[in-house]
Amino acid sequence: MKIEINAAQLDLILAGLNSLSEGAESEKRCCGNDPDIIETDDAVIQSTEALYKYLSGFSVQTRREQAMACRAAIDAAINSHYDGLRMDANAAVAEVLSQFNWHLVARILADTIAAMPWDGRYSLTNREWAEVISFSPMGREVTLHSDSGLVNMFTGAFRKNEN
Repeated sequence: MKIEINAAQLDLILAGLNSLSEGAESEKRCCGNDPDIIETDDAVIQSTEALYKYLSGFSVQTRREQAMACRAAIDAAINSHYDGLRMDANAAVAEVLSQFNWHLVARILADTIAAMPWDGRYSLTNREWAEVISFSPMGREVTLHSDSGLVNMFTGAFRKNEN
């Protein structure tokens, strides 16, 4: 793979690799006493792999930012594929899975269902599925804002898509 870089990126690579391999000699680019964290104008890079992704044009996001973006994408897909009477849940799921990995989507869905145990609009099978999914609750900020009945339909289609 060939990556073209400019002078500013080369400076970042050299400073980043130097600080990752030799310690926090570059005070302006390192965060505190941790030599494995490099701070740029628009990202915090925590490993050599993240540095390569950053320089390759990939976005460096935290898990929380990824979860928030995934939550927004699921809500948007549900809203765009629901016409007021019907929802094309399979198309909504395909749209979200084209942007995010299966495990992140599963965690958002499981977190949403687990956060509302009193809501009877979630089917028993979806509730049982959510209980066995390994997830770490991130709080209400990553639970979906869409109608629970539509989230239930989306989750059912998502679960059928997992095979």
